[in-house]
Amino acid sequence: MFDRDLNTAFILLGILCAVVGWAAIEFVLWLLSHISLSWQW
Repeated sequence: MFDRDLNTAFILLGILCAVVGWAAIEFVLWLLSHISLSWQW
């Protein structure tokens, strides 16, 4: 039971890290595009 809960926790942690990492990359890309657009004007 403990091993299964531990594996589930690791899986959830991995999913959480993947989502946070993806969101951070999307935010950085949006920020860069926003800055480059403001620089063009």
